[in-house]
Amino acid sequence: MDNGAFGDFLASIQAKIGNLNNVTVLKKRAVSFKTRADAGDTQAATNRAATEDDMMNKKEAIDVLKAFFVTMKKQ
Repeated sequence: MDNGAFGDFLASIQAKIGNLNNVTVLKKRAVSFKTRADAGDTQAATNRAATEDDMMNKKEAIDVLKAFFVTMKKQ
């Protein structure tokens, strides 16, 4: 892989991290669902759990991609 292609490869990893990095939006959504769930909205409780799962999965994916990026950049 030449330097240009390798640079594009690294940029694509960073772009994927950026695409996944909407955790702040998910946190706000989870707080909103929590407020509604505390008021007795059972659907909001379900949505909150799904949002928190999504947030956790994205954080894990970001961590893996960051580690992969560091490994690739070193080599």
